[in-house]
Formats: sequence, C-alpha cells, structure tokens
Amino acid sequence: MSKGKQKAQTIPLDFMSGFFIFLLLVAYFLIQWDLFSSRFAERAQRGDLGLGAITISEMLVHTPGEPENWTQAPLSVKSVGLAQRQNLLDWNKVAAFSSLPYANAREALGTDHDFLVVIETPDGVRFASIGQDGNSTHAAEVTRVAVLNDTIVQVKVRLYD
Repeated sequence: MSKGKQKAQTIPLDFMSGFFIFLLLVAYFLIQWDLFSSRFAERAQRGDLGLGAITISEMLVHTPGEPENWTQAPLSVKSVGLAQRQNLLDWNKVAAFSSLPYANAREALGTDHDFLVVIETPDGVRFASIGQDGNSTHAAEVTRVAVLNDTIVQVKVRLYD
C-alpha cells in the first residue's frame, strides 16, 4: 500500500450553514441586548423621577425652607419649604411660593424636571397650583397629607420628564 498525501477537505455547505446559524445567534443576542438596555434606561429614568418627587414633597411638607424666613426675599430662596412645623403648612409660604417665577421655583426645588405642585383638600378644593402641567408620557406623582389653615390638605408633587 502506498501512502499518498491526503488533504483535509471542508464541505462548503456545512461551513456556510454553521456560519449562518452563528450570525443569527449573534444578531438575536444583539437585538435582545438593545431591548434590555433601552428598558433599563427607561426604568432608571422613572426611578429618578419618583425619587425626585419624594424628595421635593418631603422638603415642602417637613421643612421651613432655607433660609427659614425666605418669604421676606422669595427670589433669594435657596430651598423652598412650606412648613411651620412638620405637616403644618404656613399660608404665607404657600403664597410666596405661588408668586415665584417658574424658573426660580424650579431652582429652589432643586430639580431640572418640569413640575406641578397642587395643594388641595381631599374633596378637590384647590388652595394653590404651582408650576406647569407637563406634556410628557413619563411622570411621577407623590401625595403628602398636611394641614393648612386648620384644613386637611393634600400636597401633590408631580415631576415630568
């Protein structure tokens, strides 16, 4: 028996079908990754809105603001707070906050998002509406209960993307 040179041969059809299946799997994983990352970013953004709304509502209902007598010079307020003491709102602070220009109010709240703060009774009698209603599909709203002028009110803070 003579030993001749044997060469390895590949079957082009097997190679091409394996390569095609590999490319399909890579494409599938890339598409799934893209969907996952966009959903994750959207959820993270909603979480940021929710956290911001909670922080602002706590600040409004539980603190007097910075400086504490900020109603004397509302345009120089560093941090808005509407409380005389926890959950007891001061009407003068509500009125001063309502009179602030939108850009100043947003800066005093410490947010870059559009906002709307509504102070109303549980029956819907509105004492104040500060800010503007956003046209966004992403929003977060937090409601706190407080007392204003011996009346139980809801302080609703809504942030928009």
